[in-house]
Amino acid sequence: MTVSRAEVIDACRDAVEPMPTVLAMWEAGSTAFGRADEWSDLDLYVLAEDEAVDDVLSALEGALDSTAGIAAAHRAPEPTPHGHAQAFYRLTDAVPFLVVDLVVLRRSVPERFLERQLHGTPVVLFDRTGEIVATELDGDAHRAALEQRLTALRERFEVFQAFVTKEVRRGNAIGAIEAFHVLTMRPLVEVLGMRHVPERSSYGAHYAHLDYPRPAVDRLARLWYPAGVGSVEAHRAEAESWFYEVADDVADRLRGH
Repeated sequence: MTVSRAEVIDACRDAVEPMPTVLAMWEAGSTAFGRADEWSDLDLYVLAEDEAVDDVLSALEGALDSTAGIAAAHRAPEPTPHGHAQAFYRLTDAVPFLVVDLVVLRRSVPERFLERQLHGTPVVLFDRTGEIVATELDGDAHRAALEQRLTALRERFEVFQAFVTKEVRRGNAIGAIEAFHVLTMRPLVEVLGMRHVPERSSYGAHYAHLDYPRPAVDRLARLWYPAGVGSVEAHRAEAESWFYEVADDVADRLRGH
């Protein structure tokens, strides 16, 4: 028997809603952006009193295990970058794509992941405090952060392109292609994000097919797959030219607001 997404959500909500130390629960991720499909994972956020975090995680893990079975689990080492507890679960009796990404937010930590442009509109399952509503991104602060990040990207890009070329000349196909993706394509994807979806430019290539114009997606896909070490340098040179073109355009847009 395959357990559905809705059944997993209901089981998790039923496990923690009666707990007085749990203040809210909502679904984020692809659902919050209206993009959920049959391959989507499940992003569940729970707001709890600080002292209850471990109990909440245990209750949710028990609900997942009794509902669908836990095939594999990983709890992020703490302290996490965002200051909350986070764990991931692959379920036994669900489709393999329905990995549960569970964040238990500590009430004392201000970050709630509610900026609409970054995280979509939360699908609230229950909310005792009324605070789980989408907020707006601080445009000025985000623009300043983009300017700082663009400067860093350009500096790193300018320094490290030779690291791709030298591996090509060594005939090191694996090293050349790895360097090409890390040192050339990754920065290119980020500046393309700054141009087309500046609020989510740090999200990488994962949503490029949804967020970038079709010609940009097609060109990016063509560059992404060099046909062996012999074509890496040509791909790198084209990507380099495109990077500077886009970076200059982004800089102009940021200056002009």
